[in-house]
Amino acid sequence: MRPGYDWDEAFEAALLGPDRWKVNAAQAAIDRRLQEMNADHGGSPAERYAIQTAQAGLSVLRKHAVFQ
Repeated sequence: MRPGYDWDEAFEAALLGPDRWKVNAAQAAIDRRLQEMNADHGGSPAERYAIQTAQAGLSVLRKHAVFQ
């Protein structure tokens, strides 16, 4: 099991009930975390990998989900 990250809750919500608002909220949470990480050089390699994986998942949702 991987550790929980601040942006995880928004990402999981987008996966469980994909709609445009949830996907955008998840991307915004990830973007905020990336800005924090870049500002103070924080974050672990594991979190950076998790973010890359989450962004790939959001991309798939955007391309293939039918948003209501």
